Amino acid sequence: MLSLALHKSLHPNLSFFKLLTKNSSFPINISFLSPFKANKSFQYSQSSPKFTFTTTKYKEASRENTKLVDLEKLKKKYGDNHPAIVSYFSKLGTDYDIMDNHGEAIKCYQKAINISIELYGEKDQQVADFYLKKGLSYFYAGDNESALHCYNKALETFQEIEECDEINLGICYDKIGSVYYYVGNFGKGLTYYEKARDIYEKKYNENHPDILELYNQMGIAYDEMKNYNESAKSWEKVVKIKEVLLGKKNQSIAESYYKLGMALVNKNDFFHAEESLQKAFPLLKKTLGEKSEEVFNCIECLGISQFHLKDYDKAIESLEKVQSLIK
Repeated sequence: MLSLALHKSLHPNLSFFKLLTKNSSFPINISFLSPFKANKSFQYSQSSPKFTFTTTKYKEASRENTKLVDLEKLKKKYGDNHPAIVSYFSKLGTDYDIMDNHGEAIKCYQKAINISIELYGEKDQQVADFYLKKGLSYFYAGDNESALHCYNKALETFQEIEECDEINLGICYDKIGSVYYYVGNFGKGLTYYEKARDIYEKKYNENHPDILELYNQMGIAYDEMKNYNESAKSWEKVVKIKEVLLGKKNQSIAESYYKLGMALVNKNDFFHAEESLQKAFPLLKKTLGEKSEEVFNCIECLGISQFHLKDYDKAIESLEKVQSLIK
């Protein structure tokens, strides 16, 4: 039997399952879905540089490290506080991050910060950039409190720089929002995500990947808060951008059709929910397999939508599919 965790009440109007069971000759005996939970496997896809910890990347980092000039030779040539020393620690920090050694990366970025402050003062773009890098290392290391501190330092520094590119503020808001999101403070996370969104939409074209990733995070956060009106708006944005960037049949868009459909069911927009779930179903089935949790939920919510649209034949057909999956 398929093991499914989502067997409680998704929607207050789901008594129709009981009605179908009682009034139809078709023997439907099915449990109920729980409130939609975001699939954590889709989480966090931030727009700033990410580190992919693969064997290939590790080898690349190792080769790059062999090219670095010995630190002592650099110090003898330039002294302790020189842009070349800053560059050395910046490259070394990035390599440590690629190798998943975030503790050493953090030390390197702090040294780069200290020297940069000596050279340029605290109100400098490079100082702020290194606070962002240091924050990202803390974030990947799982130290959310330190990551938040570094991101706030970066934000404060950018705010004090005259003629600072506003996109830098957007990146900081984005990062701060991600920390709050990951510690479960979705409301505060959304406050920062919305600030980032306002800047990104002014600075980027409407189909920019950074805007796509931001709306994806916002959609998950709104789902967690059960604010399905806003989550549906976010997923609609994600779907539109993915359709432009990836095409309507790309496998990654299945997740977005699915999440949009689930949000629409929860807000009683059954017409558009069915439309979105019908698009999601074949892609999810192809990508995840017929007996995946997402496919199960997709079919059952199709049945919910079809019932409320009074398309009872299709509703029963969907429920037959569900019944076959749990045998």
